[in-house]
Amino acid sequence: MNTTPEEQAMGRAGQPEAGIEEKPVKTRPWARYVAKQIDLLLLYFVPVLIVGFLVGLTGLFVEPLGYWLDDVLYSDYSYFFDLALGVITILTIYPLVEAAIISGIGSTPGKSLMGISLRTTDGSKLGFGQALRRTYGALILGLGMGLPILTLVAHVLSYNRLKENGITRWDAGTQTRYLSRAVNPFRWIVGIAIAVLVVLANVVLAIAARLGSF
Repeated sequence: MNTTPEEQAMGRAGQPEAGIEEKPVKTRPWARYVAKQIDLLLLYFVPVLIVGFLVGLTGLFVEPLGYWLDDVLYSDYSYFFDLALGVITILTIYPLVEAAIISGIGSTPGKSLMGISLRTTDGSKLGFGQALRRTYGALILGLGMGLPILTLVAHVLSYNRLKENGITRWDAGTQTRYLSRAVNPFRWIVGIAIAVLVVLANVVLAIAARLGSF
């Protein structure tokens, strides 16, 4: 049976399940959203916790830093400190990790779960530089760098563009081909559960930081 170039481009990034056809798609925004939330949990929140732990650990052994951290974390500026730590992480560590994974396997944990992979226009895997540019484009234009309010605006604008044009700005700008296949309901259940967990965690942490609970 003949296969399309798009089907060939998927390669080993995700073989279709039995009886499920693999095909290129232009939108599927909710699958994208769920996949991104999973990736944020694994590739963003975990690094944030690690960075926060290392900063705190350093403060235990470097006395001036320890005093400074105590002053900041228990002051009215703790929310802004947490926000700055998150923004720095999402603009440095997260892009490097995601780009390395995409250039290596052509997908990410979240995208793999939701049957999504990324390829160049000639069907090959993205190089690290191309994947890094795409990740930064998605972070800035799609996530608003994780900043409150700006994130919501970015979500709405990128969703509308995707529905109208069939492609996101970061995919178009990096000449990335977005490939997808249908997945079974179990994957959707797992993906949605993780996405909801990430959203709730964001809300709880934001409220706690505002109230000075941490």
